[in-house]
Amino acid sequence: MAKLPVLFLITVSLAAVLGQLGPDSPGVEGLIRLIGGKARGTGTVVVYHNRKWGKVCDDGWNLEAASIVCKSLGFARALMASTQSHFGGDFTDYAIPAEPERTKPNSDLSPSSTPGPKGQVKDSQNNNSPNDEVIPKQEKVRRKFPNVYPVRLANGRTPNEGIVEVEIDGKWGIICGDDWSLMEGMAACKQAGLGYAKQAFDVSLFGNSDNDKVLSGVQCEWNDETLSECHHGSLEGGVSCSSPEKIASVICTDALPDLVPNATLVQESSYLQDLPMYYIQCAMEENCAAKSAFTIRETYPDWHLHRRRLLRFSTSTWNFGTAEFRPKARKEEWEWHLCHMHYHSMHVFASYDLVDEHHNRVAQGHKASFCLEDVQCKPGVEKKFHCTGFGDQGISIGCADDYLHDIDCQWIDITDVPPGKYLFKDVTEQPHLKHDVKSVFDY
Repeated sequence: MAKLPVLFLITVSLAAVLGQLGPDSPGVEGLIRLIGGKARGTGTVVVYHNRKWGKVCDDGWNLEAASIVCKSLGFARALMASTQSHFGGDFTDYAIPAEPERTKPNSDLSPSSTPGPKGQVKDSQNNNSPNDEVIPKQEKVRRKFPNVYPVRLANGRTPNEGIVEVEIDGKWGIICGDDWSLMEGMAACKQAGLGYAKQAFDVSLFGNSDNDKVLSGVQCEWNDETLSECHHGSLEGGVSCSSPEKIASVICTDALPDLVPNATLVQESSYLQDLPMYYIQCAMEENCAAKSAFTIRETYPDWHLHRRRLLRFSTSTWNFGTAEFRPKARKEEWEWHLCHMHYHSMHVFASYDLVDEHHNRVAQGHKASFCLEDVQCKPGVEKKFHCTGFGDQGISIGCADDYLHDIDCQWIDITDVPPGKYLFKDVTEQPHLKHDVKSVFDY
């Protein structure tokens, strides 16, 4: 087995406008945009200067300079810094000298970690954010609220649920449900003093409202405490909404679990293993192999001798929230897995992805919760959940569940992945928030 060092980087995605531009696109002096990228957060850097858009000369362009640009666009830091117009976007030949320190004079960006020798570990952190790969349906100007507007819930069966209403300029109105998610619901619940969002709906489950829509395109981040901290669509020219039925609604709760993976453990336990398919037969019943493995099994009589290359690692997931984490399915609904001889309380507890520099997923894996229990707890916290004897499954507050590297499906099948630099993502699935571990490594 060959140990595989990995490099952890912060890649928290915040609100940013990444629209495609042309030579006639309007701008203000010093405005920065990305063009030509196939995914959100990628592209050629262009700056509006002297009434025209221009590219930045790549002399001296490095990861630290790119991180300053990313920070000005609302991201935490740059994952890669490419040169020679890697993403294209050559609508103008005008070049601006590379002086990234002037892109945002008041930026409070801390110096980012710089890459060391190939494969050397430089940083290890969690990404506490919602899904950062969602590309906006429409690219339009978004701005933050100039004032703190009152928020309330209406038409609910209890005070903790209902249609989200906001008062703007003395008028109460509702919010268009387009792009409404748990992140926006979380900010609404916090501002209303109702705790956290348990569920968020982009269509009303609480009847209709006589009030008009006064907001649309609301986009919040995981740490926003009020809707006034969020971005929203322009108020000029009326509110745009895809359907009259699209009404932002939410159910609030005073307590939620918060699952956080141990990034350091993933880093320290990662390694490659070449394993005959004979040893992963049970895992293949849970689809824990790439598609080519199933093709080989159906095609070759000696399929069990063919080898798969697995990226293996251990995970430890802590509950740092204010409520126990429990599977949604009732115990009588758990699925019995005959090959492994255990119950699955959740079909997917964690997902593992390997993506390339263009954000294309090249390999994936997942882990079902076959034994969700309190493996370790903080001092003074008593273990509650045990799988033995068909016991209750869950993770208590202040406790963690561990899945070690030698367990089936605790891997990504990378047999068909060509050599190169990739981003590894370990995302623990939970309905209200996603904490994920991201690592960059050379393969």
